[in-house]
Amino acid sequence: MTWWNGVSPCMELGVDGCVVWWDAWAAVGTTLGVLIALFSPAVRKYFMKKRVSAVFAASFSQRIFVARQAVKNFQELYPLSKQEDGIYTARVLLQNDEAARERAIGLIENVEELTKMDVDLSKFPEVDTLLAADVARSILFSGDVMLLIPAIRGRDNGVTEETWARYWESAALVMKRAEDTLDHASAGCDKALRRMSIKRWGLLR
Repeated sequence: MTWWNGVSPCMELGVDGCVVWWDAWAAVGTTLGVLIALFSPAVRKYFMKKRVSAVFAASFSQRIFVARQAVKNFQELYPLSKQEDGIYTARVLLQNDEAARERAIGLIENVEELTKMDVDLSKFPEVDTLLAADVARSILFSGDVMLLIPAIRGRDNGVTEETWARYWESAALVMKRAEDTLDHASAGCDKALRRMSIKRWGLLR
């Protein structure tokens, strides 16, 4: 016996006394109605979350992209943790070459526009919270990158090498942390935009 036997004892109406069991079909209809009523809000919320997350990502994606590129370019030009023959070449360069310092500061300043942004969840109540957290962290740690500018710009010959060594260790950590969080935020935004088939300025690869 199958579920079909519970609502209809035969396949062809009018043959061998075959009739429709209206009470059974009414029960089936009621059950389907209850299921639809239960799951419709969840389905609507799921698609709303996708749409809101896409709009949220679109609001931040360009500035995250610019900040991420700036940090990566800085890391490539001035790898603060890399030694060559026991010498931190990038650190020495930034301490002693004014042109290198100005170029480094120019790269860091490209992060500033992102740091001016704010994650206001009251504007995006249905946004994916993991995406929002990734974006918020990228803004926070990009702000730390901006704090490197005064020391790089104001190279003070009175500062001891030991003090500079500690500073560069901290700066290397700041840049790496910013790079990692910007990577996460960028990936999250790309994912949200892809789900809604939104492509902007060739940022989605």
